Amino acid sequence: MIAGITSFLYSALAIVITFSVVVFVHELGHFIVALKTGILVETFSFGFGPEIAGFSRRGIRYKISAIPLGGYVKMKGEDPDREDAGDEDAFMGQSPFKRIGVLVSGPLMNFLTGIIIFALIIYFSGMPVITDEPVIGEVREDSPAEAANLRPKDEIVAVNGEKPNTWAGLAELINKKGTEGPINFKINRGGKLINITVTPKYNKKVGRNIVGISALVHMKKAGLLKSFAEGAKYTVFICVRLVKALYLMITGQMKAAISGPVGIAKIVSQTAEKGAVQFFQLLAFISVNLGFINLLPIPILDGGHVVIALIEKAKGSPVDPEKVNIANVIGFSLLITLLLFATYKDLIGIFF
Repeated sequence: MIAGITSFLYSALAIVITFSVVVFVHELGHFIVALKTGILVETFSFGFGPEIAGFSRRGIRYKISAIPLGGYVKMKGEDPDREDAGDEDAFMGQSPFKRIGVLVSGPLMNFLTGIIIFALIIYFSGMPVITDEPVIGEVREDSPAEAANLRPKDEIVAVNGEKPNTWAGLAELINKKGTEGPINFKINRGGKLINITVTPKYNKKVGRNIVGISALVHMKKAGLLKSFAEGAKYTVFICVRLVKALYLMITGQMKAAISGPVGIAKIVSQTAEKGAVQFFQLLAFISVNLGFINLLPIPILDGGHVVIALIEKAKGSPVDPEKVNIANVIGFSLLITLLLFATYKDLIGIFF
């Protein structure tokens, strides 16, 4: 009973930390650049809903709100319909490029957060380096390899009589032999040679037969500068993968894979139970995802407002506020529809 309550509280804390951090740093980016640009910030809130505690300084209300899932920044003149929207210290009163600077600062802060977290993980725990030896690092659950009793650290001496010298060579042999039926592995397990037969199973995701093993991975630590360079490389890698995935989904080459808050909360809860490193890796990944999504050219998102600012720069005059509002309503409706659909899918996946 106590263990169950402790696990629930731990999971709930992990969920709150994840949503709070990724949204808070996003809004912090908007806040910092808005102040540097000369925009009057009216409110900077940690959390949503009714104010629990706060104070005012230099015209800005800093507060902690009841729902600790992120935060928000309220700037003067964000609504183009307001009478003071054109003031020098209002958001809409700034030049298009200054507004773009404020808009992209939120996503950039998410990317920076991802880079920092990835870098610190690499610096303190190391980064995974795949060895090229034909030695099993992991056996996937419910795979043909598990059913045949292959184990981590098994050295594969031969595949149907052919010797693999590297992991790449092993993968090539498995892919070739896997199309012909069962595969005979000669295994060196603790100095003892064992013959194990595995029947590969077709996997729809990869479109071929698989055995269910992966290479041995070592954790290699790096210096601080190298860690940050690797953190930046991995953040860019995630963004590139997101662009490719988005293209494949739009063109119908890949099923739309989206998760709502319920699904994300479930993933966070499960990951937190695996350990701190896995949790912070997921936190960094979600932060990068949030930054990427917010840069999409969809009305109401930062990317949509960037497009509007660019149109204003190109035409040399403000876009009609009524048209902006219509675009925002369409964008909001689209996002709410996607959110409800994703939540529905999450709930179906959990309860059915």
